[in-house]
Amino acid sequence: MGPGLEGPFVDLCAAPGGKAIGLWFASDARPLIAADVSPERLRRVGELAAATGARPSLVAMDGRRPAVREARSVLLDAPCSGTGVLRRRPDARWRLSAARLEALVGLQRELLGAAAELVTEGGLLVYATCSLEPEENEGQVERFLADRPDFERDATGPLEGKDLHVLPWDGDSDGAYASRLRKRRTG
Repeated sequence: MGPGLEGPFVDLCAAPGGKAIGLWFASDARPLIAADVSPERLRRVGELAAATGARPSLVAMDGRRPAVREARSVLLDAPCSGTGVLRRRPDARWRLSAARLEALVGLQRELLGAAAELVTEGGLLVYATCSLEPEENEGQVERFLADRPDFERDATGPLEGKDLHVLPWDGDSDGAYASRLRKRRTG
């Protein structure tokens, strides 16, 4: 996630836990809170943390109504269509439909709005998906920025204000998207 990662840090949709555990070891952002709506999936995050020696705080909560008041850094790896991982999970294509995509875009919008409310002035919000769909990715971020002039793309990040697009056919990997968004300082 590069420069600017400070605590408190919240991973809003942490399960299965790989990113939260990786961030525990890659940064000094503390406290690090790993949250997920599913207590069962959160239990798996705890098992992974115990196996690796990481010690994030685990909080079962719906990211649309966070049980956390504020954070300096927030990661929202949003539930998505998963079109970036279809080569590894071809069965997922049978769960895709226009209605499902529309529902996911709505959920992502709600989660992104709630995540933004947590971020303190000057703080960082990273929005990510494992989708290739523009309406889940740059379309979602463009709408968010149009509605939230208090945020901007983070020009100090490793991509200097550009979004990350990982395309499976360019690097023999899963597809993914991420955007670093910085909450503007008002003073």
